[in-house]
Amino acid sequence: MLLDRRYSTPWDYTDAELEHAGQRLDALRIAAGRPYGRESAEAAVLEALVDDLDVPRALDIAIEDGGQAARDLTAVLAL
Repeated sequence: MLLDRRYSTPWDYTDAELEHAGQRLDALRIAAGRPYGRESAEAAVLEALVDDLDVPRALDIAIEDGGQAARDLTAVLAL
């Protein structure tokens, strides 16, 4: 569920949110399996994380571009 919230944003637990987070995690893992992505995506993922730990934006970039950007995000978030 933390995959869809900035670090400083308050949130409440719901079953639907947990299901959505699981789907996003699956998409990230699939993206990480793609061999290539844009090099600029790697920097964009890190930039999003530095911006108040904006995991949703970093996740969007990593899922869209895949490759090393997705693998880096997976490692940083220890997923």
